[in-house]
Amino acid sequence: MDEFSVIGEMIQATTSTMGKYYIGLFDDSGEIAFQIAWGDAWGYEKKCRFSVFYYPQNGGSHSYSSDYESTTTTWEGNLWWEQWQGGEGAIYGSIDGDVMAYPWEVDNSSRIISTVAIRAQRYSSWALADMRLHDISLIADLSQHDPNDPYPCDGTNSGNEPSVTACSFVDGIFSMIEDNTHSEWTGPWPTLHMITDVTLEGGGMYICELIVDLLESISIGEFTLDTPLDDHLTATQTDELHAQGIKEFMQDAFPPEANLLLVAVLAMGIIEVYLEAMTVAPTPFQLAILYGLITVFGIAMFAALYAVVDAVLSERMTPGVAIQWLLAALLGLGIESIIEKMQYLKFYSKYWNTRNLPWGKRGLLLIGLSFYMLAVKCFIISLICSLILKMWELSISYYDIFS
Repeated sequence: MDEFSVIGEMIQATTSTMGKYYIGLFDDSGEIAFQIAWGDAWGYEKKCRFSVFYYPQNGGSHSYSSDYESTTTTWEGNLWWEQWQGGEGAIYGSIDGDVMAYPWEVDNSSRIISTVAIRAQRYSSWALADMRLHDISLIADLSQHDPNDPYPCDGTNSGNEPSVTACSFVDGIFSMIEDNTHSEWTGPWPTLHMITDVTLEGGGMYICELIVDLLESISIGEFTLDTPLDDHLTATQTDELHAQGIKEFMQDAFPPEANLLLVAVLAMGIIEVYLEAMTVAPTPFQLAILYGLITVFGIAMFAALYAVVDAVLSERMTPGVAIQWLLAALLGLGIESIIEKMQYLKFYSKYWNTRNLPWGKRGLLLIGLSFYMLAVKCFIISLICSLILKMWELSISYYDIFS
């Protein structure tokens, strides 16, 4: 299959209809290979989307979908094959000219399509939606893929055929080990020594001695690894290499979202400690610090959530992982709120029972501080909940919504 395209239409005149429309291509073994589908799976709502699918011969599936539409819409979906990174090629998909960002790698470019199947489906007792098929196009260019002369590693029983370069490289390593390994016996207790002594052209040296006795006790007698290629480096250059390695490790181990969340947690911890340490009659400076800490907490949480969204958009994090991260943040925020409420109760009771404290300061403390913290918390919680829903919708788009 070199190109498969379908033009379909969904008439959305009422909210009392539902339905799905599938056009699938099956190979000569009866397995589905490609599918283009659209439908309305939402009751009491006009909501339809169009999707294209690819099913590799070795299993799994890939999909690409349009946005939801609530009006009568006509789509054109396309799937086509192109060369990609020197392998079996890749399948690209588009909907109304909007091409997917990353192609799906093909495991067998000589796969034979033998059947076209069309199915319309409705939901339970709901009236079938008005779904119309306007055009189907299927192109197979045998000048590119001859089914009688398949490529190596095309999924057939012949298996993979490694390249000459790869075989030569692996054989060279094994030959080098065999040529540079010898054994010897020592006594009086019989002990076998297997010694591999390799010296490379660049001066690198590798020595490994394994010792085995009659009781099958294995130990390492000697292990030496020398790489003289770095001997010419200065101490400064060596330190820079080490620093670069540490920097890369820290970037992987502590991504921005984790660092920002840590700042938020520390800010909240400092708030709780500060509430205990404040004087009975808080000064304006102490109150200003407390308001500042709450502000830092809110900004850090907002920045952490922004970093999560950026990680998903830059594909450093999948939507599923983002959902778990957000749920953990939401749970942590809830547990922290319980602890915080206990701290505030102690805090308020201490100040309220102080008779010489003016009512104005008590009011400022009880009302202003409480409402400010409540506003920050509500904003963060609502933002997390909104992001969870968005990430869930984004995660669902990775799967076959019509399955």
